[in-house]
Amino acid sequence: MDRCHVLTIIGPRNLSFLRDIRFNFEDASVSTTHYLTSHEDRRFVNDQQLMECLRLLRHAKLRKIALLFQGRRTLALTDSRFLGYLCQVKADVVDVSKRRYIYPSYNNKLTLDVEVKLEKEMTRNPKLYAADP
Repeated sequence: MDRCHVLTIIGPRNLSFLRDIRFNFEDASVSTTHYLTSHEDRRFVNDQQLMECLRLLRHAKLRKIALLFQGRRTLALTDSRFLGYLCQVKADVVDVSKRRYIYPSYNNKLTLDVEVKLEKEMTRNPKLYAADP
């Protein structure tokens, strides 16, 4: 069963009721994707099912989306195909995690220009929801 199955079943109308969502993007491990032959194939930026999920989430009317990027390489503007799908998802608040962990591999792995792009292009203007008091 693919990862988008739930999003497909509930459909665009019910997707519009989603408000808050958090993504932790990680590369696939060798043990779970033995059918892939390279580390590059296992990167989340090359995951076709993930991009289909992001395409489906265009219909959500999100209040907040939180993003954390982990993996073998830093997410950069050259990952344009993945970024194109991700930037189709809109929310009133886009939280690109800036937490710093003791172990550097847990830190958010993206370039500053990608962070700026995501916050600019994914933030809905005008907002759909009133600000919290």
